[in-house]
Parts: sequence; structure tokens; C-alpha cells
Amino acid sequence: MTINFKKLRDKANKKLGKDLSRFLVADTDEWTALSSGSLILDKVIGIGGYPAGLLTEVFGPESCGKTTLALHAIKSCQDQGKIAIHVDYERAFNEMYARSLGLDLSDEKLWVFRPNTLEEGSDALKEILTDDEIAPHIGIVVIDSIGNIASKKELE
Repeated sequence: MTINFKKLRDKANKKLGKDLSRFLVADTDEWTALSSGSLILDKVIGIGGYPAGLLTEVFGPESCGKTTLALHAIKSCQDQGKIAIHVDYERAFNEMYARSLGLDLSDEKLWVFRPNTLEEGSDALKEILTDDEIAPHIGIVVIDSIGNIASKKELE
């Protein structure tokens, strides 16, 4: 889905006053979004889903549905024919629940990493996301969860 940011910017300027709203988007007024898997949430986000190529943090109290939102985004990514990466620092990825949401757990569609430290996870992602052959096929990276990442130093 492609969004016309000029139209959104004009609407915000009209509501907030000229130049009060400032969008720091690259040299384009259009952005590609990955559906959250929820039409209502896509509408609330305002651009039809999570902005492609940007970091989006989902936060909230324990057991409020953050992982479920992430799994729905993975499903949307898979529906677009891309590979999803789930970095499972919590060691809580539930295959049965993921299947019930319609996720394809095959190696061609979902890569689940369970790093022990921040460095292990970041090194693996750096290798994958800087590989010119692999990176174009990656549609989303989910890190679950930021709060559970420990560095080597913290574990020593």
C-alpha cells in the first residue's frame, strides 16, 4: 500500500497551523506500509500499517497483546511473499499459537533466532540484513522483546 504523505502533511498543517507539523520523510511523499493484520490498527497508524524500512516499537504492559500484534505483522509479511525474522530473546515463541494465527513456520517463510546475548542477536541480524542476496527477501524483523535483552557484560 502506498500513501501520499503530501496529502497527510497538508491535512496536519491545516489542523495544527502551517509548519507546526513536520515530517522527516526521505525525498518522497510516498511510503510503503506493511499491514499490521488489523484494518482498524492500520487506519489508526495512519499510513495503512507499519512503515516499511523503519523501526516500529510496540510497547505496553505484560500480556496486553504485543507479541500477537507482531505475529499478525509476520503473517502479513508472509502473505507478501517475504521472509520474516523473529528474534526470540524471551524464549517464548509458541509454534502452536503462531500456526493458529495462520503463520507458515517453514524455513522459507520464518526464521526464528534465540540468541543468548544482545551481541549474538545483533551480529546475526547485521550479517543477514547487510547480505545483498538475502536482505531483499526479508520483509520484517521482530525482536521480542527489548526488555529481555542482556549483553555479554551483564551476564558475566
